Amino acid sequence: MHFATIVAAAAIGLLAPVVSAADCVQRSGCKQCESRDKMYAFSRSFCQNYQGAQNQRNGWSSASSTGGWSSSSQCEDAFQNIISQCYGQKDGGKYDYNNSHMTVYFCNCESA
Repeated sequence: MHFATIVAAAAIGLLAPVVSAADCVQRSGCKQCESRDKMYAFSRSFCQNYQGAQNQRNGWSSASSTGGWSSSSQCEDAFQNIISQCYGQKDGGKYDYNNSHMTVYFCNCESA
């Protein structure tokens, strides 16, 4: 039983950095933003190339990443963390984890 507790604690410790806060980008009066559902769909397509650096536009939104995520799900977690913490309140956000960096904008007044 003690071993299972240690394994569970280690697993939570590995996930903790991905759950940490995004830095939201200040609202600058954007009018045309993608819907939250389209942003989640964008996160899935964007993170198919989770290891490589990239810059993509999708409708009114854009995202850039230095790559280096250990999996597509880690990349999606970072992207979706930005959405969940910043969407509807700010124009986008940034997320750093180890040597990986991601910037996401929801609207057309910014470009990642």
